[in-house]
Amino acid sequence: MNTVDTSEVSTLEAAMPAQNMVLMPLSRLRPRPSKRNVRRKARTSIAALAASIRRLGLLQNLTVIPFGDDGDFEVVAGGRRLAALKLLAQKRRIVEGAFGGKLRFAPQVGRTLPLDVCAAYTECWRCKKTTGLVIDLCFAASRVLQGAADVTADIYDFDDEGRGAALLMSTLPASLLARHGIGPIKPRYSRTEGQSYLSNGCIHCDALQGRFFDHEVAYDAQPVFNIDVLFDDRWVSHLEDREAIDKWWFDDRPGEGAAEDAP
Repeated sequence: MNTVDTSEVSTLEAAMPAQNMVLMPLSRLRPRPSKRNVRRKARTSIAALAASIRRLGLLQNLTVIPFGDDGDFEVVAGGRRLAALKLLAQKRRIVEGAFGGKLRFAPQVGRTLPLDVCAAYTECWRCKKTTGLVIDLCFAASRVLQGAADVTADIYDFDDEGRGAALLMSTLPASLLARHGIGPIKPRYSRTEGQSYLSNGCIHCDALQGRFFDHEVAYDAQPVFNIDVLFDDRWVSHLEDREAIDKWWFDDRPGEGAAEDAP
């Protein structure tokens, strides 16, 4: 499935080869919250990928599934291509946004952001009871700065046996997770891997629910609760999703002029 923004038809003509496909506005597509199938080390930056798409066209279509009841779709394969297409659409708006007072710089770092905790529920392999697993963390910048990009992470981004683990465990204490049927996040020893790592555990028997179990239920993950956190360098230093942090964005709120947003 290919996608284009209707305002970007001329720019993205090369992304529409003559083949069987479905076209839809980029605004109807959502990136997949889970990073289970995302390449950990990207070969090129999103900007370089966008330049390639503009020059050569979109050589591989996106794969999507229906999302919710409002006609949106979730991209299950092609998240980086989606980000590159959105970057191409955004670039065309820069001149218009600058002259219209809509172009803003969004420094997420140093702001208080909603942190969405996405979890899935599964049967514990040991006690056979249902337990929740934290699959993804989403710093929902878009709810504070309309048009800004959300920043996603998972618990393994903080598995450094030091400040990262302590930060996550203090932000998501066992008592808070338990209220939502989720076991504590803490380092546990894995006989399979022969080492300890930051992991999910069963809320009933505390058995390690390893990375394999996360992968098996990742498609079922949904936001379960959210808390407000100060998105500062303590978080940023552990994140791989750096391209969404501190970037230009378009303020589409009605009646907003060029006044600077307060942090």
